[in-house]
Order: sequence, then C-alpha cells, then structure tokens
Amino acid sequence: MGNDDAPTMKGSTVNLSPSDVLHILGPGFDGLVGYSPIAMAKNAIGMVIACEKYGAKFFANGAQPSGVLKHPGTLKDPSRVRESWQSTFDGSHNANKVAVLEEG
Repeated sequence: MGNDDAPTMKGSTVNLSPSDVLHILGPGFDGLVGYSPIAMAKNAIGMVIACEKYGAKFFANGAQPSGVLKHPGTLKDPSRVRESWQSTFDGSHNANKVAVLEEG
C-alpha cells in the first residue's frame, strides 16, 4: 500500500508477466492446474443437499431399509400391493407396526 508506482485500474489495461503473478494451485490431478474452488464448493453443497434428503427419507421410514414382499404366484397389479404396503407401514408414525403375512 502507499506505493505510488503501482498501476491504476481506471479504464486502463495492465499487462503482467507470469513472473509477476503468484498462482497458488489448489488440489488437482497433474500439479499444474488446480480445481476451481467455486466448482468444488458447488459440488460439496450438492452433496450435502442429497445427504439431507436421503437422511430425512431414511429416518422418516423408521431408519429401516426397504424390504421384499414375496408372492407365490403372479400379481395382477403389483403397484396396488406396493401402495397398500407403503400406506400401512411407511413413515415414522407407522414405525414398529406388526406385519401380518398370509399364505407363506
């Protein structure tokens, strides 16, 4: 600061030689070109949002992973069975309900 020989930026172009610029590389693959900090922050924020959505859904289902429903024959309408199961057992308000399964 206070250097009267410093170039001004008021409507003029200043050309700097590479030896006059300090480039601090971020992490990268080749040691020459670093990752963009803005892109890295964007990816981190996207990952946090995805993790929050997954965690909210996981814990809303009583922290229980999905299960498998078996049927001895061919179902005519599997979506109806799935919707019925989810309406009965999905969500934290339905946690620990006892499922009654018929025919095996």
